[in-house]
Amino acid sequence: CIESWVTRVAAIAAREWPNLTGPSVEIRLELPNFANWKSSSKTSESIAFEDLSIAVDAGTSSISLIIPEGYLQKFGTPKNVAEKDVVAALLNGVARLAGSQLSNEKCLILTREITRNDDARFFHIVLARNVEQILAEVGRAKPLFIREEDFTLAYQGVADLVGRPEKTKEIVGRDACLDFLEKTVNKVWERIEAKLKTFDRATVVLSCFKALEEIERDDTSWNMTARSQFALYDDKENVHEVFQDRRSDRAKASVCNRLIIETAQYACASNGGRFFTEADHLTILADMTLLIFLANHRDVIAGGFMAAKIGIVPNGELDVDERFYAKVFSRYLTKRSRAANEQAIADYESYFPEINEPEEESDGLENALDEFDKIFIPEFGFGVRLVIKAKNMFREMAISTEIPGGALNEEVMLMFLRVCGFTPPETEAFLNCFTLPIRSAWNKDLPAGCREYDVYPWRHRRQLSLLSRPLVQLSS
Repeated sequence: CIESWVTRVAAIAAREWPNLTGPSVEIRLELPNFANWKSSSKTSESIAFEDLSIAVDAGTSSISLIIPEGYLQKFGTPKNVAEKDVVAALLNGVARLAGSQLSNEKCLILTREITRNDDARFFHIVLARNVEQILAEVGRAKPLFIREEDFTLAYQGVADLVGRPEKTKEIVGRDACLDFLEKTVNKVWERIEAKLKTFDRATVVLSCFKALEEIERDDTSWNMTARSQFALYDDKENVHEVFQDRRSDRAKASVCNRLIIETAQYACASNGGRFFTEADHLTILADMTLLIFLANHRDVIAGGFMAAKIGIVPNGELDVDERFYAKVFSRYLTKRSRAANEQAIADYESYFPEINEPEEESDGLENALDEFDKIFIPEFGFGVRLVIKAKNMFREMAISTEIPGGALNEEVMLMFLRVCGFTPPETEAFLNCFTLPIRSAWNKDLPAGCREYDVYPWRHRRQLSLLSRPLVQLSS
């Protein structure tokens, strides 16, 4: 935050005080009694407010910016009042080094020029919204995205998996293209299964869940800072593009991590397998991305949106007509991304809820749950209130243990559901509904109500997806 504003202050300082001597100005940040600061915003609310101050040393050409813990309260508002104070303090410090005085009016004008508006800011103190934020490690999220070099390596030679045409470098015709792509997708799928076979299932599943957690943290962080990012930069189109690219990276990584977990349920070793390293993770993420990439080509050709013609380049990659992606699908994604940006911008105030907000009347909710349970219980075997209770208790358990995720053995899981109020029949129904089970093969040991097509990674609304079954069985 301070470094970012110092860069902007420096440009104005060079213009306003050209007589400022010395090759550089040292900016020091002092946080008095920092070792005893409280990290919780709720705790810091009881700390008396203290204003920031500066100390100027002309001999060393330095400015010390002193921010006490009590000043943090000013950061906890939707507007950048605190950072304007920081900029004003730096301007006053530079003026004093230059041997001049800065009037309040002039300081206000320069501060406004630098900060631009009330929304431009680099530092946010907000209430945590979810378990990932509450239990997050210090620092920014570290999402594991699919790397271009890994995808390129996975893509090279893909045409050779089922064999190139002997007398031509093209595959022409709807049926021929669909057949070639279907066989190629299956070969990539088999390659993923073969690679996963060597790994311990638990390490694969837990690594992917950790990756999903970091993706969620990254998504929350980018959404929270959307308003300030658009306020800081003039080129709004570029900001939209950066947000869309980041959103696309998150979406691809999220989908592929979920698919790896689903595939691990029948492909991985139950025990005795290798540890799943980050390098292994990146390799299989790239393979899974390729699988979806090729399956998309097949769907687009099948739908008549792409010319039924596949070229094969010398390195084994495929050349297809991508005008549908560029002219139609890309525009759709752009529109969705911009709508998401606008929603994130409008949502910024919600990160600063009023203290002691009045509780909403619950009678309407209770009546709605009663009506919903009339349909829900006969179909699933347990009430929706029990689902809500289990979700809330999972959250409480994660916060109290400071562990956002992990593995529970069967005894602990059954005890947990019993504490939530589930009867034995309701427990069995709940676990049957939400557990992603271990299977002996991709098309075997399917739970009741599931079909083979529920396993296909490229299909939507599958009964054997992690979204439908978020409780992953790790051992039998």
